[in-house]
Amino acid sequence: MAYNIYQTALEENVRRVVVTSSNHASDYYEEFLLGGTMDYVSPETQNRAFTYYGWAKDSYEHLGFLFALGRSMGMEGRKLQNVHIRIGGPRETDVENCELGDLQKVRRALAVYASQRDLVQLYVKSIETESIEDKRGVPFQIFYGISGNTHAYWSLVNAREVIGYEPQDNSELRFADAVHKHIAAAEQANS
Repeated sequence: MAYNIYQTALEENVRRVVVTSSNHASDYYEEFLLGGTMDYVSPETQNRAFTYYGWAKDSYEHLGFLFALGRSMGMEGRKLQNVHIRIGGPRETDVENCELGDLQKVRRALAVYASQRDLVQLYVKSIETESIEDKRGVPFQIFYGISGNTHAYWSLVNAREVIGYEPQDNSELRFADAVHKHIAAAEQANS
């Protein structure tokens, strides 16, 4: 399916495709991020999917990179610009749905939160920004679809630099009341 979309876009002279990918393209790292043995993942970190779903997203991204290089079958040399947005947690309920006092799950929910207005901004800028070329001139980008979360462990640096992404929301502020309840429950359980 992804091949057919990319190939058709190229044949129809579509300038750029913006693909909804998933953080699961690199979900292998999550236990290390939450366990404190790894600090962050950026789009440059080698993909390591932990599930078949993540592997599928990873394969769409790799295929998109070939099209961005201009290596499509029958249309070599013509580049199709590609943006892949690895969606985090676009839900308002994740923090509240964590078992009360489970701070590791709360941290994940805070790290991956994506508000609706931030996702809209990310998609609009991914579509409208004139140039998305990387440092080597390849029109290919992977952006993490999260808000400006204090607890984030996925990098937003390239989204800020390439398309001027300026997230407006922060999960720590958005869910402060729920976080305080989780902290109080964890403290009570540990005393």
